[in-house]
Amino acid sequence: AQATARGRLAVDPWLRVLGAPRGEVYALGDCACGAPPLPATAQVAAQQGEYLAGLLRGAGRYDLGAAKPCRAGGRRLDELFCETEGDSVVARPFQFLNLGILAYVGDSKALAQVSLGD
Repeated sequence: AQATARGRLAVDPWLRVLGAPRGEVYALGDCACGAPPLPATAQVAAQQGEYLAGLLRGAGRYDLGAAKPCRAGGRRLDELFCETEGDSVVARPFQFLNLGILAYVGDSKALAQVSLGD
């Protein structure tokens, strides 16, 4: 997987670096390459940072070394961050939400790219 990352670190859906001890090394932003690859923008990095902060904040509650980070112990479910899978509560993988792109081009003008619907 690292061979196809083209100078970036290949990561799993939970931003854990592939090939490193699972749950010990994470990558986000420009240095991370997941499937599918995401654009190297501040928008992606900010969302990944927020996601990873939530995952690490719950490190005492999740087994971050499991194939899918799962809740250790209790079954309290944070619906925005985790889901039930059989008898386990697992962290949802990172999912990028494209909010569009805005670029200032000078002379009080800008270009915007936004998605409307699916």
